[in-house]
Amino acid sequence: MPQNRDVFVALGGSGNLSLWQYKYPANRSAKSEDDGEKVGVVGEVVKLQDSQLGDQPVSGFDWSPDKTGLAVCTAFDQKIRLVIVTKLNTL
Repeated sequence: MPQNRDVFVALGGSGNLSLWQYKYPANRSAKSEDDGEKVGVVGEVVKLQDSQLGDQPVSGFDWSPDKTGLAVCTAFDQKIRLVIVTKLNTL
């Protein structure tokens, strides 16, 4: 999403959308137990919402650059759907 790079959507092959959020770790690096070198620490990805939009796979998805939470998507059933995600300001 242009307004928050930690929130993203994954498109499923069965017509579903999954909204995810990346959570940063407390420390970006840690010392390795083997040799004491600094190694990167990965964060975690949390699923926020899952929605079934249709029976056909979703083929395209685009967030609005101006309005937070507004998006449009297309699917193989030849329909255009307007997607509205609310409460993104609480993340």
